[in-house]
Amino acid sequence: RTLDCARRRAANLFIEQCQSNDGLWSCCGQTLQTKAEAFKHAHSDHGDELQQEASRVYRQYQDAEAIKIDNKTFRKRRSKKGSSDPISTECDCDISDYTVILFYLYQSIESPDQVAEQHYQLCSQFSITGKVRVAHEGVNVTLAGTNDAIGQYIKYIVDRLHLEDRDPYDFFKPSSGCVHVFEDLSVKVVEEICPLNADVALSTLLTASHKEGKLPPAKFHEMLQRQDVLILDTRNYYESRIGKFEGAITPATRKFARFPAWVERNKEALDGKVVLTYCTGGIRCEKASAYLRQTLSTDTQVWMLDGGIHNYLEWSKKAEIEPLWKGKNYVFDARQSTGNQGTISNCQVCQQPCARYVKCSRQCHLLIICCATCEAKHEQMVCCDSCDGRTGMCKCEKLRRQEEATPIKTSPMKSDQNIQTDAFFT
Repeated sequence: RTLDCARRRAANLFIEQCQSNDGLWSCCGQTLQTKAEAFKHAHSDHGDELQQEASRVYRQYQDAEAIKIDNKTFRKRRSKKGSSDPISTECDCDISDYTVILFYLYQSIESPDQVAEQHYQLCSQFSITGKVRVAHEGVNVTLAGTNDAIGQYIKYIVDRLHLEDRDPYDFFKPSSGCVHVFEDLSVKVVEEICPLNADVALSTLLTASHKEGKLPPAKFHEMLQRQDVLILDTRNYYESRIGKFEGAITPATRKFARFPAWVERNKEALDGKVVLTYCTGGIRCEKASAYLRQTLSTDTQVWMLDGGIHNYLEWSKKAEIEPLWKGKNYVFDARQSTGNQGTISNCQVCQQPCARYVKCSRQCHLLIICCATCEAKHEQMVCCDSCDGRTGMCKCEKLRRQEEATPIKTSPMKSDQNIQTDAFFT
């Protein structure tokens, strides 16, 4: 990267910040009609600012050896194998000054490495934390930053991905939370932005017939009240333990890649039914619904909740309608959950209502529902008394696998299965 390149980048960043919604540029009380005029004004009236920004960008380029495309850093693990992300945080931030966003887009991307680097540079510039996953099939993003930083990021993404026709609130799914809900910024190039371990072509996800299977929250709410539907949670078992739609079938899968095998075991129960699928923000149920359509018979009706649980709860709040969702909406960051609709789970120690997770102290990474009072009383919390932290086949993991392998009941409406064992503490 040359200094000239850094200067051009600095000028581009400056005029992007000056661009208004009407496509013009405003700065120093002037309205500039063209990009050329904006550049001229920037260089003539803001030379010192541009030089400072260019120096910062140039230093960033110099430090970017670790993220160059040709060394494939975006394809490496960001943390040690066997480790896992924090599920709690302590800070004094005023969350009204921050925003967390969650979005995905299935779209053909010719150069995932280039898109990954663009995201890295943009997020680093604005001190944004979170996770970005890029593949040839699209992007999967969850980020946190100041309100201004996230606003600048959204503006960039809308322009780059041509999302002008999307409702930004529904698409980016903003929620409360500061930068500390993520430990750092992780940008990776992956094979799938949502690994299913099954062949679902991108072209299938872009067809008109697939898009017609997306139900807005109001229609999904209406469908939930029918007696001839199967409500299918496409999330992981630890997510559905603390929140779900009433009567939903909640597969005891530990990761999304196990969903196809679960479907194969339950094809007879699902075939020919009206199936309503859902997940946190839509990315998993979108791919899951496509997989169900290509796996089950043609007389099976498969629908998905567009925008996921997040948009459903936002819709019910705006519409002032009592949601059919019960409990919390699990999220993959240190907040653990959003959307408080009561508590459906209990502390595994004292059995009092609780939806708070801690990790097994023996590092098997299984999550334990445990209240703060019980955690404070004990030096260690362990998922069960048989856990040794190595094999992953403790008593509660064996119970989960048995539950995952058990066929569901064939009648629609309703399943209330939830795996829970008593935690063991020392």
